[in-house]
Amino acid sequence: MSRIPFKTVEKLLSKPRLSRYLFLSNGNKTKTIKLYKANLQISQSFYPLLSVLEIVIRNSINEILTLYFNDTDWIINQQNGFLSDNSLRRGNFYLRTEVSRAIQKLRQNNARITSGKIIAEQTFGFWTSLLEPHHFRLIQGKTLNAFPNRPHGYGRSDILRELKKIQKFRNRIYHNEPICFANNQINFSTAIDIHTTILEVLSWIDADFVNWIKDLDNILKEIRLAQKI
Repeated sequence: MSRIPFKTVEKLLSKPRLSRYLFLSNGNKTKTIKLYKANLQISQSFYPLLSVLEIVIRNSINEILTLYFNDTDWIINQQNGFLSDNSLRRGNFYLRTEVSRAIQKLRQNNARITSGKIIAEQTFGFWTSLLEPHHFRLIQGKTLNAFPNRPHGYGRSDILRELKKIQKFRNRIYHNEPICFANNQINFSTAIDIHTTILEVLSWIDADFVNWIKDLDNILKEIRLAQKI
């Protein structure tokens, strides 16, 4: 592994970005660099599971809503349906806006506008929003059917809570923020908890799928290596 002066790393990554790592490493510059890299490696190890989770949730909810509306193009046709319902508080037309944005992007790229392409453009936040109370009521709670193996007694708020927890963690990774700290200490408990939650949510959709993706899951291995630093 090539070596460069700590000052160079600090300059390139920025002093504020490394300051917390340095503080919690008690000023040990070698440990600081190792911890920073470990944080990146753990973050990297989450990408396969986060990516798969997003795809599975998207496709599961899309399948349920396709059946509910009896319409493979529901995401296009419901722009003037529940996505524009007058009951949406304070004009909360987030989902409709996101669909319009996707259509506009396709037009700008001279791409054919299809439901499949519009669905593929939607973010994790789009699908979790379908479990928010205002949208959930409008589709008669059908999004729960996307999680057929959820624990007994688990409802909309329980699933939404877990998805929002994952989403918050996901955003930290995507914005290159540290995930190895808690209560001003080096701590991997949040990462371990999110790993468990991702697998649980996937099992609520299809338990066999969790076994199928095991070979993509290196998260705990990377955490164990980081804990030795």
